[in-house]
Parts: sequence; structure tokens; C-alpha cells
Amino acid sequence: MQWIAPSAKDSPTETLEKRLWDAADQVRANSGLSSQQYSAPVLGLIFLRFAEVRFAKRRAELEQQASGNRRGSRVDEPVAYHAEGVLFLAPDARFDFLKTGLIKILGQNHQVLGVNNAIASMLEARKEGHGRGGVFWQTQGSGKSLAMVFFSQKVLRKIAGNWTFVVVTDRTELDDQIAKTFKATGAVSQQEGEESHVQSGEDLRDLLRGNHRYVFTLIQKFLTPEKLSDRRDIIVLTDEAHRTQYDTLALNTRSALPNAIFLAFTATPLIAGEERTREVFGDYVSIYDFQQSVEDGATVPLFYENRTPELKLKNPSLNEDIYALIEKAQLNEEAEQKLERELGRQYHIITRDDRLDKIAKDIVAHFLGRGFQGKAMVVSIDKATAIKMYNKVRKYWEEEQQRVEAKLEKLTKFTESDPDEVRALNERLGILKNSDMAVVVSPGQNEVEQMAKLGLDIVPHRKRMNTEPLDEKFKDPDDPCESHSSAHCG
Repeated sequence: MQWIAPSAKDSPTETLEKRLWDAADQVRANSGLSSQQYSAPVLGLIFLRFAEVRFAKRRAELEQQASGNRRGSRVDEPVAYHAEGVLFLAPDARFDFLKTGLIKILGQNHQVLGVNNAIASMLEARKEGHGRGGVFWQTQGSGKSLAMVFFSQKVLRKIAGNWTFVVVTDRTELDDQIAKTFKATGAVSQQEGEESHVQSGEDLRDLLRGNHRYVFTLIQKFLTPEKLSDRRDIIVLTDEAHRTQYDTLALNTRSALPNAIFLAFTATPLIAGEERTREVFGDYVSIYDFQQSVEDGATVPLFYENRTPELKLKNPSLNEDIYALIEKAQLNEEAEQKLERELGRQYHIITRDDRLDKIAKDIVAHFLGRGFQGKAMVVSIDKATAIKMYNKVRKYWEEEQQRVEAKLEKLTKFTESDPDEVRALNERLGILKNSDMAVVVSPGQNEVEQMAKLGLDIVPHRKRMNTEPLDEKFKDPDDPCESHSSAHCG
């Protein structure tokens, strides 16, 4: 096997290499080590970091190839990496493992109390035979996924039985994220996690009819009301239950597992119109709201500033004009009703091109002028708007960079220019040049064609999502990935 170094033409690799060597120079300058003591460990870590980048890229390629074919997954086969000149790294030999080491995670007070209440409620539901385990509401960022792990592991440790936990979500990213949490904590091994991750309806049928401790699935895999298991020791952990738990798929889930216990996990309080969550899952077993989590230090405070561009009606006769056009078009009743539904949506108003332009300009101005350097996330209403916002922010970002460069060039021609102004402009230019942006959206069938019809190119964005650990880059304070444009379709 031969390890092939990354191409020097690869800009991200060049940036990584420079940062690694700069860090190595700092270590050497401050460590007090001799050249012999210093060279082996530092060069080893640099090699490992490069190996990790190539390994992660190859792993993403293999995961994409395995999509829809769980049995044929090769993500953990060393030969699949070595054949491409990539060094296979076992989990405990990867850079992130060495960087952080094995850490112990303790349940926080709200998690301990919530898990204990959930177990008591689950046992009561099992005794009474109604299957309503309760609603576990703990606010965003307070460790809801870890609470799922704590709950399932405590049930396995404390309560006798051949328990199976079916973890149900409604989005691919959530499905992957929760499965990753279970694997990272050791609740399931890497291999078990792959084997118990549902990829199709047939896959779901095989796993539920088998004897698996954990099954991770999207609710969309419950395609029919076919009974898959009548066991009473199955617990269904449903994430964000208020979104999808009352339609045909939800009925199929209950028909498939008629004797299971259903426990709802959510980060969103139940509001008017969502009372059915209680009817389906039972009462709250845990309430940990945002204010309490901030007071405890479990999450950081949230400050809201209304910066939304105002919407103004420039044509006071708009309704009359629309009615005149409809009358002229001589639409039939069905077409009129369809048009009425479309005009009744706010989507077309809030995604107007001129409005998105104003928002993009404001994002650039706010990010550069907020007085501190940090990360930013732009959440859009859908996939197309996320890509549009990325393009627009990029446009105004580059315009600002050109403006700063032109001003610097003009100032440096004068010997009496203000040094503080020049220094501030150079700092601003550094941020403009070195910051990275990325689009993160859910994958979808025919997305390339769908986006192309709207004049958008999703291919380069999807390539980055598949080959780079963008979530980790965004969370890393030292990584130049400063901004995410993501779609929210809830």
C-alpha cells in the first residue's frame, strides 16, 4: 500500500498544510524540546491530519455508494480505502479521537430527572396496555439526543427484558445525527450501528422481525400498515413527534408495532393545534424550557433583533387588478381555486428577489460590523432559497472585498494616511479573504434537475456536503468556515 499525498493545487489542503506547519513552529518555539524530541511526534501528527482528511473524503464516497444498499456497505473495509491509496484509520486512531481522547459524559440534573420519569411512565403504560409512554420536552441544545441514550441504556441495565429500541425521525440529517450519538457513546458499535440503520422498507421489515437492540429509521419507511412485530418489549423513541405523528405513516407505525410503547422526544413546546401529541403519546414526563436551561448554563442565551425588511403594498388597487386579470383569463373553477391557494401563500412574498437582496446586504454588513469574530448561520425557508442566499451573500461579500482593496490601495499612496484606519482595513480584508461559506441542505431525489429549472446549481454544494465534514468545520472555532446557509422545511 502506498499513501498518496494530497495535491498541492487543492486550496483547502494548502490552507490546512499552512495552518499545521504554523502550529508546529509555535510548538517548537515554546516547547523547549530538542529537534530530535520534537520532530517525531509533531511530524506524526501532521501526517495523521493529512491522512484523516483523505480518509474522511473516501469514507463519504463509500457512504454515498452504499446509500440504499445496507448489506453492501464497505465503509469499514480497509481494502476499500487501500485500493485508492488511502490509509484506513480505525476509530481510535483518527485525529479527532487523539485530539480529544475518551471523555466521560455525565447526565445533567434535568436529564437524570427526565429519564427517571420517562422510565416510570413507560412501565405504567406497559402495565395498563395503552402504549403511551409520554412526552419528553427538553429545549434545543440541552442534550435531547444524549437523553435518548441515557434512557435506553438505563432500561437495559435496570429492567429485565429483551428490549428493542426503535429510534424514529422524519429527516435524514436527524436520523444520521442520532445514530452517530449512539455510536459515539458506545451504546452501539460502529458495525451494529451500520447493520441496524434502515435503508428501505424491506430493510425495516427484516430488522424488526429480527432480534436487534436498536433500530434507526425514518418514519417514511413505514410504507404499509403491515404488522411487523407484536412484541411488548419494543420501545419507539420518536424525535420531534409533533411534526409527523398523526398522518398515514404514523398509523402505519402503530399498526406495524401494535404492542410497542411510544415515547415522544421534542425540543419544541406543544402549542395550540398540537394537543394531539398528548393524545397520542400521553402527558409530559419532563419539561425543561429554554429559560431554565439558560439559567442552568446548559444553553447560551438567545438575543433577538428584528432586522426583517418591511413589506409594503405599493399598489393599493392590487386586489382589483388581480380580479380583472382572472376575469380576463376566463379560468375554470378548479384553476381559480388553485390560483387562490397560491396567492394565499406568503412564500412568494418573502422570497422575492429584491427582498433577498436586502437581507444578503444586511448579513454582510452585520457579520463584518458586529464587533467580534465568530460564526454565523443563515436559515432559509427551503433548499432553493438557501442556495439563492448563498449566491447573494457571496456577491455582496466579494463587492465589499473589492471596495476595501480599492480603499487600501488609495490610502497607501499617501504617506500621511491614518495608520489606525489602514490597520482596521487590513483586518477587515483578512476576514473577507479567509472566511469560508457553505450550503448545508437535505438531499433529495432529482434535486439537480429541480434546482436547474430554477437557474440554480446544487452540484458543487452537494459535492462539499459529501466530501467535507462541514458540521465539524463549522463547530471548530479555528476553522475558516464562518457561515452556513441551511434550509429549514419544518
